[in-house]
Amino acid sequence: MMAPDTVNIRILVVDDEKPVLNLYKDIIEKSRTNECYDLKLCGTSHEAIETVKESMEKNIPFSLVFMDINLSSDKDGLLTATEIRKLDPDTHIVFVTGQLNFDIMERSKQIPPPDRIYFLQKPFEAVEIVQFVNSLGARWYRDREYLKIKDDLTTGIRQRTDQLQKTNRALEKEIQKRQHTEEALRKKEEHYRNIIEKNADAMIVLDDQGIVQYMNSAAERLFDRRPEQFVGKIFGFSIISDEPTEIEILRKNGSVITGEMRMVELEWNGKKSYINSIRDITQRKEMEIQLKESLTKYEKTIRGTIQAMSAIVEKRDPYTSGHQAHVEKIAVRIAEKMQLSEKFIEGLSMSAMIHDIGKIAIPAEILSNPKRLTNVEFQLIQTHSQIGYEILKNIEAPWPIARIIFQHHERVDGTGYPSGIKKEDILFEARIISVADSLDAMASHRPYRPSLGREYAIKEVVKNKGVFYDSDVVDAGIRLFEEGCLFDQEETCS
Repeated sequence: MMAPDTVNIRILVVDDEKPVLNLYKDIIEKSRTNECYDLKLCGTSHEAIETVKESMEKNIPFSLVFMDINLSSDKDGLLTATEIRKLDPDTHIVFVTGQLNFDIMERSKQIPPPDRIYFLQKPFEAVEIVQFVNSLGARWYRDREYLKIKDDLTTGIRQRTDQLQKTNRALEKEIQKRQHTEEALRKKEEHYRNIIEKNADAMIVLDDQGIVQYMNSAAERLFDRRPEQFVGKIFGFSIISDEPTEIEILRKNGSVITGEMRMVELEWNGKKSYINSIRDITQRKEMEIQLKESLTKYEKTIRGTIQAMSAIVEKRDPYTSGHQAHVEKIAVRIAEKMQLSEKFIEGLSMSAMIHDIGKIAIPAEILSNPKRLTNVEFQLIQTHSQIGYEILKNIEAPWPIARIIFQHHERVDGTGYPSGIKKEDILFEARIISVADSLDAMASHRPYRPSLGREYAIKEVVKNKGVFYDSDVVDAGIRLFEEGCLFDQEETCS
């Protein structure tokens, strides 16, 4: 705690005689050893009350008040002190009076608390003022420090209590969840042991040092060990409270099983302990591996089928031979540049490889027509998105391939086909394929025109960024083009 002479002691003097106020000022200023006094002089009760009110609003209260009892203003010293006490219950008030028959005890009761009321008889000595300032200033400071420490302790205790209550609630919830079928046994003296013993999961009780205190029959079977081989020894597995942890258990016959372990705190034999439940998930893990392998095979089958379908479409349209493969390369590189997930890119790749599969239903003479298409022919070409959707809609796949193909000619401003939907309703895969499709179409030879060139294709896509094409997708394509990796097929660009 800092010494009182190192803190700012604020003093208020209330007296309606200016010479007396100047006397206080002279005494206090001469007595100070450093800048630790803050003196305020008031000549009326109103001024004094307003000064205290302002100090409390600014959180700079007065340590003590010297109050002349016989003020000639609208309120005498006693009434003024009463008002000040309402504003600041902690300040020390020293009544200064020349009355010899002044009833000190009675007056103190009128302005509680009495231990913060003092009296000084006129005429007074300078040393008396200094003594009051030093002693009451020091006491006021100590009281403030004590209250602060008390508040901090109270807050700390309350926070700790809240945390303990939260922990207890979590513990109760976990116990109820694990043991609700054994509720009838809870009133018995050894209810924990009975519940644990009857539990189908392996249950092991540890003390706060991680030493095994008890294991149930299921644990004996799971670990293939007798209790005497476990009890009294370190458990040996790392555990995270409230989090499931996978462990590998080596059995006596050399086999390894996988267990899922959870831990919760409880009291065992009157001491803080931890109960670990271990469930054999070996079969589940094996099934997960098999499922993953099956899914991989399924995805390979889908990819093989899609590649075959893509080849069929390319054969019917020799002028666009390789177009779907080119679009797939561009789309995948854009997705990789945007750091999209492998799962997303896999579905995007498959969709791009057969994005024009609907053209299988378009007459070959229209697809290879060296002249510009008529309106009727162009409308027929536009049906390939719908046809592609109809071909693929009943094929189950981990990705929405049919919907992606259906939407790959939609535009972000809603002017595309077949549905005229806008950006937020268009699948992101379809938005990427839309850009890749347009780039390759403009940069490649068509039956009715030669290639427009890669530079032209880039300029057209940039010109329609945010209108026809998704802005983020176009930006990724531009970065690839600047790196020389958008159209080129070198390994360094993969």
